[in-house]
Amino acid sequence: MKTIFILIFLYSYTSNCSSQQGWLQQNSGSLRDLKSVSFINLETGFCVGNSGTILRTTNGGKNWIDNPIGLTKNLNAISFTPNKTGFIVGDSGCILKTTDIGNSWIALNVDAMSITTIYVINDTIIYCNEADGIPNKFLKTTNAGINWIVGTPVGTVTSMSFINANTGWAAVVWTGDELFKTTDGALTWERQFVSAFGSNIRSVFY
Repeated sequence: MKTIFILIFLYSYTSNCSSQQGWLQQNSGSLRDLKSVSFINLETGFCVGNSGTILRTTNGGKNWIDNPIGLTKNLNAISFTPNKTGFIVGDSGCILKTTDIGNSWIALNVDAMSITTIYVINDTIIYCNEADGIPNKFLKTTNAGINWIVGTPVGTVTSMSFINANTGWAAVVWTGDELFKTTDGALTWERQFVSAFGSNIRSVFY
């Protein structure tokens, strides 16, 4: 059975609440590999993984319910916009979208292979990156997934983080471990760091 670790920081906002912090191990109830988790509030969250796995919790992760939608593709990442529109990316160019907090999912059309990372800027601007293309496509939508623009490829992106719609960083594994920065919405990238020690950069956050 797969487990989920959730880092919780609860700060006291009333006299009846006490602050806690730490890692809590929670049973997912799934035997499949889990890849990504996203919460829209303190109670409701989603987790995705291999063989089309979509799990949902409504009690802060104490219990997880399997929400099958008939997919067998591996699902690699999930993220929600501020208005709770959700996106899932996966193998074979799979991109799913929900506008009803996961009660239903629709497939979006995109010309890509395995998509492994996603970053949501706002309700309309989303970035994602494929892992199996030659070169790997860096994809961007400015209309909530209706159309996708292909940006400049930089390699296999393991993580990305943006401070606004145009400026962001990407951790890349290609010929080495590198950090790239864009200031024009992924049209161009500037290499800022190259690891000489094979550090396998996996995550970046701003």
